[in-house]
Amino acid sequence: MQFQKMFSNSIIAVGKELPEREPECLEYVYYPKPAVENPPITPHEFSIALNACRPNCRYSWFPFHECYSIPNRTYALDLIPKRKTPLGIKVDVREVAWGLEAKDSLCLVTVFIYHLLMVPGPFVFWAVWVRYYPDDISGAGTPMSVMIALLALFWGSSAVLKSLRNPWE
Repeated sequence: MQFQKMFSNSIIAVGKELPEREPECLEYVYYPKPAVENPPITPHEFSIALNACRPNCRYSWFPFHECYSIPNRTYALDLIPKRKTPLGIKVDVREVAWGLEAKDSLCLVTVFIYHLLMVPGPFVFWAVWVRYYPDDISGAGTPMSVMIALLALFWGSSAVLKSLRNPWE
């Protein structure tokens, strides 16, 4: 992505472009130059390169973990433009820079673990409370109501649902 420094502490995304013009091209190192396609690396390929296992992976015994390694670990880095000089941060001049635009996406395993930690507690509390205080059902259901409301807030938030629709957008 192409970025532009507006003020001393503001950087905005301008568009999907690579440094090909002079003199910007001289400040950046990447191969091939000029780039064949933009983006030079696909999101899926970047994810594989980022999450590749080291030779002595400690999760290889885990049944849902698939170990894979990349023979040439610098291949993806060579495709991404890297600036030779630092960006002038304190200067109030518009300056153009190129880089990666990072976006978050949900991890299904983390969401599942949070649900496993949240959901059983109120149900166990409800069962114990009803056993010892059979006449007080409303007191037993309060933690369960709060848990259901929190889950509704979690799944109803627009950020969660938007990232589930297209995590690479």
